[in-house]
Order: sequence, then structure tokens, then C-alpha cells
Amino acid sequence: MLIYSTRTDFCKQALRYELHKRPGQDLLVFLPGLRRVGSTRVNYYSRITWSPLFSASCLYVSDPCLDNSRPELRGSWFQGCEEVFAVEQLANDIRAMSSDFNFSEARTVLYGSSQGGFAALALGTYLTAAKVLAECPQSDVRLFNLKTDTSRAAKFCYGVDSISAVPKTFDNRLSLMALYKSIGFAPRNRILVKQTDTHAVDFHVKPLKDAFSNRTDVHVFDGALGEGGHSALPKEIIVDEINALLA
Repeated sequence: MLIYSTRTDFCKQALRYELHKRPGQDLLVFLPGLRRVGSTRVNYYSRITWSPLFSASCLYVSDPCLDNSRPELRGSWFQGCEEVFAVEQLANDIRAMSSDFNFSEARTVLYGSSQGGFAALALGTYLTAAKVLAECPQSDVRLFNLKTDTSRAAKFCYGVDSISAVPKTFDNRLSLMALYKSIGFAPRNRILVKQTDTHAVDFHVKPLKDAFSNRTDVHVFDGALGEGGHSALPKEIIVDEINALLA
């Protein structure tokens, strides 16, 4: 297995990557959730220990806003800065890596949970042939219920004190529905969410499903698997879902 690392710098941010290269054209992209409270890890590569579970090449992406000088900042929803939308830059970088390593966009799966789910669903708008698996995602950053985190992201990315104060010119970055409608395209996506994660179900998943029902497949887990609110599903379920998309 070849491990390849690189980064792209823009504004005061950096997209960092670690690629676990395997034979073939399949590519699995992991997008990170919010960094844990108190963590100062910059290269926060979500689910990196899962790499041996897949035959596909695995690309791990860091949140571009993370910096040791800002331990209070846990994530940015890949907003970037006023001049650069980090999701669009990420798409350009993945296209370049796919060209270098002969990956197929049609054989690419984008996966993330929570903030990472938002990033995966947004990224699928630019990598239009890819498939998206989003676990308990946000569909509108402004509706995320941890306002301390969104306010810090708004301050860093846009220089305003709250996410609601971000200028409307950036609605397409903050809202998946605005992004999809503005370009007339929604990626093929499958969303997994727990029944007890009521905020995600009511404010993020249901509106997205209602607006783009022909492109959005939602699985709401109930019973024992649906407990725990806004928390991760068992690893085995996610691994099986990813492998089904890669099949």
C-alpha cells in the first residue's frame, strides 16, 4: 500500500491529504466531522483506522481551517474564505489526484458524518459522477444546533460574529438546497440517520429528501440502532454501506 501525502494552501487555510493507494480505479474519500473539544490535531483524518477494511484506495481529507493556534475552532463545514470555496478547491484537488493515479469519478464514493456528511453532499455537486454516503449530515450550516461552533467558523471564514450574519451572497455554500437549486443538479446520495437524532431528521434530512426525492435515498434507523441521538452508527453498518456502493 502506497501512502501519499500532499496539501493545498489558500487564504490562511490548508487542505491536507493522505492517500492510501491500492490497485484499481476505485476511490473512497473520507470527509471529517468536527474536531473533538480540546483537540489540537491539525491532520484530523476521520476513520483513518478503517483503511484496511477496503480494497479501494482511501483518500483522507483534513478540515482546512484547523490550526494549532486555534484549538477552540473545531471545524468549518469546508466554507473556505470569501475568495475560495474550500469544497470547490477540494473537488479540483481530487480531480488532479484522480488523473495522477488513474481513479474513476464514476467509481468514487464520498463519505462523511455530520459536518463531513455536509461536505460529502456538497462535494458531490462538483464530482457529478461520484456516489455520496452521508451519515447524520447537516443540509444547512445555519441550522446546526451547536451555535458556538458555527459562530467560530463564521468568524474565521467570513469575518462575521455569527453564521446568520454571513452575507446572503454565500447562501450556496451554507445550504445544500440552495447549492443544488442554483446549478440544477443534486448528486446521487444515500443518507443514514437515527430516529432519535430528531434535529437532523426534521431540520436537515427531511427538507433535503422532500426537495430532491429522486436523487436522495434516506434510511432512518429505529429500535436499538436508532438510539443515541446525534452519534455515529456502528462501524460495521457503514463499512457494509460503503462496500455496497463500491460493488
